Amino acid sequence: MKRNVVFKLSKGFHGRSKNNYTMAANKVDKSLSYAFRDRKNRKRVNRSLWIQQINAATRQFNVAYSQFIGGVAQSDIALNRKMLAGLAVSEPFSFHAIVNHVKDNQTTGIQWRNVNHDVMPAQEYNRYIDEKEKLPESWKSAPQGPGEQEFAPIVKQFAKAQAAADKKNEYLIEKGKVKIQARYRKDTRTYED
Repeated sequence: MKRNVVFKLSKGFHGRSKNNYTMAANKVDKSLSYAFRDRKNRKRVNRSLWIQQINAATRQFNVAYSQFIGGVAQSDIALNRKMLAGLAVSEPFSFHAIVNHVKDNQTTGIQWRNVNHDVMPAQEYNRYIDEKEKLPESWKSAPQGPGEQEFAPIVKQFAKAQAAADKKNEYLIEKGKVKIQARYRKDTRTYED
């Protein structure tokens, strides 16, 4: 690498690593190799974080992560782990609806997969329908928590705050005091609904 490029990349390094060419070149090479490696590792780390968040959220409803992800694939829900983790963290009620939908569509004992994309045989289909009707009622809805609470207290507080904010926003929109604004890169026009 040229000297000016090395010194530009080594700006902010400690000691002589920023102004001695030999030391700066070694440190820059090492830092670039770390950056290359960690760009790959970041994807790995993020995926494991999403899995942990989904697992923690599904355990509240007595569903294991593996059962939930299998049920999501079986129910043809087109949400990936990143989207599911985001819903689990920021939209617990929406995530609860997805968990209930997966529970409703999940079968007990049968994991039929159409690998060859053929039509499901009639015998398998009838068995699938029979098993689905025999699902226990506990699978139909989320379990009650301690003190017969459906959700954790923090989620209830969030729901109350969200309801109050929605009510206030509706009032302000009715009075015409709020303009809905679309934000794009260079677009700050306001739109009236």
